[in-house]
Amino acid sequence: MSNIISNTASELVKAMKIQDENKREELMKSINNHALNAAGAGLIPIPLADLAALTINVWHMYVKINKILGISFKDNIMKSIASAALANLSGNLIGSGLISLIKGVPGGQLAASVALAGTNYAICFSSAWIYMEILTTVAKKNNGNLNLDEIPVKEIKRMVKNNKDKQKDIAKDARTDYTKEHKDDK
Repeated sequence: MSNIISNTASELVKAMKIQDENKREELMKSINNHALNAAGAGLIPIPLADLAALTINVWHMYVKINKILGISFKDNIMKSIASAALANLSGNLIGSGLISLIKGVPGGQLAASVALAGTNYAICFSSAWIYMEILTTVAKKNNGNLNLDEIPVKEIKRMVKNNKDKQKDIAKDARTDYTKEHKDDK
């Protein structure tokens, strides 16, 4: 999974014509940290509070990616990208919400927390991927320039929608990888 994210980060840095070799590593470190934080959010014992924490975490990850790359743009564009990316994963989010509600059932806390950790991790990774894909597409179209304020929201939503299946595949692979890597943690 990290290969896909690493390759996407490399493509983004290249498309933006950034000469700093450390930017890809900074992106990878930030995305990995946010994915682990997302998994940890699944452990929050209060039903649906984990879903709120996941949403905030993904939002913060986008802000951090922007900061690493020196990107500045209005919140409404960022909200459009975030909401479109999360809409692609609506099935995962609905499932997360339902699993989260199981925490309120006696004996359901542990099972729900374990299931949510992998799902949240996957949502975070796939959200990072689609976000960087959009930035890469824009940078390639504009000779390395990333002024997202000039891109119509409709165009951003179209880019996200066109990558819906790949984003879902990345989420599925990330969840599988997380489960394999943490099978002994249960």
